[in-house]
Amino acid sequence: TGICFVGVSIAAAARAVAWGLAAAANAVYTYVLRPIAVGFWTGICFVGSGIAAAARSVAHGLAAAANAVYTHVLRPIAVGVWTGICFVGVSIAAAARAVAWGLAAAANAVYTYVLRPIAVGFWTGICFV
Repeated sequence: TGICFVGVSIAAAARAVAWGLAAAANAVYTYVLRPIAVGFWTGICFVGSGIAAAARSVAHGLAAAANAVYTHVLRPIAVGVWTGICFVGVSIAAAARAVAWGLAAAANAVYTYVLRPIAVGFWTGICFV
């Protein structure tokens, strides 16, 4: 029975050491490793959300800048160019209309004061010779 007592005592001591090691491992996990991992993960999430917020802000800023450039630069330039093109077109049409009226008046004057009198004189000359 003495040997059994020693064996049982060693087994109990080994069991106590095992429970102690398990408790120590649980404590290291619960109070050291897990908080470090949670803190690390929280830090990564915090940095990631900060980067995402910064990227979102930059994207919104770029969109606002593009809208401002369109509204205050590109659209007024396009309207000005279109107005200029329309003005040039209207001016060319008015000039062409004036040239056409001038040519019509010149043709009428040539007919009235040159061709018709020549033809009448020629006709009169032929008929009364």
